[in-house]
Amino acid sequence: MIKGLPNFCVYVLADPDTGEVFYVGETNNFERRKSQHLEGSDQLSGFKVKLLREENKVPIVQVIEHCHSDEAALMAEISWIRHFMAIGAPLLNSQNFDGAYARQDARKKLTGVLDAVTGGKYGRDGLRHVANGKTYHNRGAKHATENPVTQVKGPFSPWEQEKLREMNRKRMKPWDMARVLNRDTKDVKMQLKRMS
Repeated sequence: MIKGLPNFCVYVLADPDTGEVFYVGETNNFERRKSQHLEGSDQLSGFKVKLLREENKVPIVQVIEHCHSDEAALMAEISWIRHFMAIGAPLLNSQNFDGAYARQDARKKLTGVLDAVTGGKYGRDGLRHVANGKTYHNRGAKHATENPVTQVKGPFSPWEQEKLREMNRKRMKPWDMARVLNRDTKDVKMQLKRMS
């Protein structure tokens, strides 16, 4: 914390490539909370952090508002969550999901994305095994449905094209490639045809 500023703050986690905010939080100890996020957690935001780490990337963790009390920070957090939801940010805060079942479904889908990125080597409980430093192969891993985070539209970036080539060399299925890139499966198939 900068000397003279209040301890309470609202912060965001954002994708280092796009700058897109995927989590809003509040804390009275920013440095501690930042290190907890960077380690990755079993929260939905932890899935995204681990996905980024698989690509040797680190999320942007930044304070967006300082507050003078816990109550003020909580109110500011709610306000910022509503703001980012209104502009269509792919937030992984629980407020962005309609109840516990929708959050469970998002957790399963993001586990599938993590497995796709790691080649399925962590199995059904991929995130837990990654978090605990375990590695094992699950040959029966099945693909999950589409990524719950808002899918990217438009032309494929050079990074995405390189990632597609890499996944194609590994003989990944198009639907797994789509989950990794957060793209529609049909768009991935069309891009693969263009690249061949």
